[in-house]
Amino acid sequence: PPSLDDSTKMSDISNLWDAAKQEERQLVESCAQSDSLSVVGNPCSLTWICAPTDIFEERHLKQIMGRHLLNNQGWGTLVDKKHGWANKLGWEVLPAAKGSSTLPFFTMQLTNLTVPVRVVTFFYMKSYGDKWANSQAKVAISGSDSSTNVTEAPPPFVRMVEGYHNQNVSISYTETMVLPIPIAKGQNLTLQVEMVNGTAFKIQGMMFCSR
Repeated sequence: PPSLDDSTKMSDISNLWDAAKQEERQLVESCAQSDSLSVVGNPCSLTWICAPTDIFEERHLKQIMGRHLLNNQGWGTLVDKKHGWANKLGWEVLPAAKGSSTLPFFTMQLTNLTVPVRVVTFFYMKSYGDKWANSQAKVAISGSDSSTNVTEAPPPFVRMVEGYHNQNVSISYTETMVLPIPIAKGQNLTLQVEMVNGTAFKIQGMMFCSR
């Protein structure tokens, strides 16, 4: 929302709000087209989070993920306006993947990190019912550079994340993963997420940061 003070007139609020919203749209558009943010001291190599869909649109998320995907089997964006929380934008397992013999997974890579990455944070959804029963994803994070021999690389950091809970409501959670060995500036970070149980999982944001 725009800044409001004693000089703000009721007649101006609508125009101020529209101008602030347009400025936010332009910022989102810029961020979707490039990972490079000209912010001094920015502690993150990449961040994205699904804001309201009238500002952060499906195409923005596809742009961001498309720049970094190496492999993708059964994940993508899905907006279903008929079913409440199903309309919450995210990077998720697609219905077509549920009948496949291959477990849905995707692999993405951040090349030439602008800052060392020590903390990876997921914003994700937990939900309920048959669709979300036993939902569990395996997250694996590793670092390398062009000179790293596969046999020399440390084992990946692995975390299991559950997308189901026993509450009759869908809630956004955060999962903070602190890497035991930070991935250095200039190296490449590889992230793989694989469904190991259940058929539904939705990621609503990611942060790859030094702290």
